[in-house]
Amino acid sequence: MSNRRFVLWSLLWPATDRFTSVGALLHCGLIVSLVLAGYARADSPEIQPESAKYPHNNQSPTHVVTARLIATPDILGMKLQSVYETKVLAGCYKSHLFSGGEFGGTPMPLTVRIPIALSRAGNSYEGSFTVDRFLPGTCEWHFSRLIAVLSIGACSQDVVIAKTFDRSIDSETAFFNTSDAPSHVRVRTSHGQMASCAYLHPGMGEKTLQGISEVTRSIEVNIEGE
Repeated sequence: MSNRRFVLWSLLWPATDRFTSVGALLHCGLIVSLVLAGYARADSPEIQPESAKYPHNNQSPTHVVTARLIATPDILGMKLQSVYETKVLAGCYKSHLFSGGEFGGTPMPLTVRIPIALSRAGNSYEGSFTVDRFLPGTCEWHFSRLIAVLSIGACSQDVVIAKTFDRSIDSETAFFNTSDAPSHVRVRTSHGQMASCAYLHPGMGEKTLQGISEVTRSIEVNIEGE
């Protein structure tokens, strides 16, 4: 019975009205998508140099770390970025517009990404970053992590290869420590092309993340394809 009513109603409803309504719905959907996309950009925690909240450069930095990355097999694309962030303080964070099923998500510290110039010799890459690049300021800016952007073919993946080691909350483990031993990142490859952007689980007891402490001056990371 309900199907017959729907067919009759469809026949009685003028085609022009139906097309107009469908067009209006599509138009509204497009507007909503654009608005949400704008909000997604607006609520990103990453800020640019033109922002009033951008941190001030430290004119007398003292903590420079050299990172050496060895990629096997050869990674077609390798970028390195140092990430700095604030503490979650008043005026020093952003929240996702929609998170956890409701509007207004968990506050996130503001972040800044700085690209690191790399020199290359074969499958070895080397670059340096400054841990105390920025002054803390009222938002308490500090070095957070080191990211390797790996790309093989059309696939690109951000991988955290080092992070600040906070002795008040972090413990030295086989997987995350401040020792001079190299850490390991494994990426799945197939015939020279990355088959999956997910990196693999490490071997038993293998170091996967380098801790950056106040005395760290150099780190080494082995990036291995499987």
